[in-house]
Amino acid sequence: MFTQPRNWKSYLLTGSATLLVSSLATGMLSACRLGNYKDKGKDPTEMSGFYKTEFKTITLCTYGTEEKCGVGDPNLVPSGITTVMTDPVYVSANTHTQKAYLTPNDLSGTSAFEMVLSETGKLSASPVTDNGQTLWQDPACMSYIQLEKEGQVTQATAPSQFGGFEVSGTVTFDLAVFTLLDGSCGATLTEMKNCHADWNNCPGADDTERQAQQVSIQDYFSAYVNAGAMTAADIPNLQALAWQVSYE
Repeated sequence: MFTQPRNWKSYLLTGSATLLVSSLATGMLSACRLGNYKDKGKDPTEMSGFYKTEFKTITLCTYGTEEKCGVGDPNLVPSGITTVMTDPVYVSANTHTQKAYLTPNDLSGTSAFEMVLSETGKLSASPVTDNGQTLWQDPACMSYIQLEKEGQVTQATAPSQFGGFEVSGTVTFDLAVFTLLDGSCGATLTEMKNCHADWNNCPGADDTERQAQQVSIQDYFSAYVNAGAMTAADIPNLQALAWQVSYE
């Protein structure tokens, strides 16, 4: 579990990673093993193959005066993740680049889940952060999206059959998406809290616009509120929000 965002200002998104974070953000807002497994220090290319993995949970957290977390509805997991994380999933490893990719088991298309694969099977990647946008059109408060991912490829002593595939072991995978707030956000967050509670407190030229603003804000926080990761009273103190999907 990623307990907090890592040095997010040091990283910028490029290429397919930008598309992945954008897609995932739009879509939202020790592991159990089977068989006899062992870690092997070996050529990472030899780790390519199908691996058993199952969705475990989606966890939502908020960071303000304290950290609050709760379990979210599995239906919140964006399709950009579910279409890749089939069971089994295919690990495509390359010794020359030291990169590994998680791809659907039908081997269709390419995966943005690119990571470094070590000789022990550890999957790792540096955090990447987008260029940010204003929060609720407030130039004094910026909202950034940071993506973090990590995992572990664990090979079995011998392949086994699962769902018509020859699987080589198991894969754990954690992907976390943080919404990070930076700047003078207090006034805007307080305004968002007041609007969340009563549409009469929302900006707008008429009642229709004010009601639409309230719906937008309620939708923005609803997944976190429903998961018990925050209440409307926490909005003014927010510094970051996060959701993490875990497979094992």
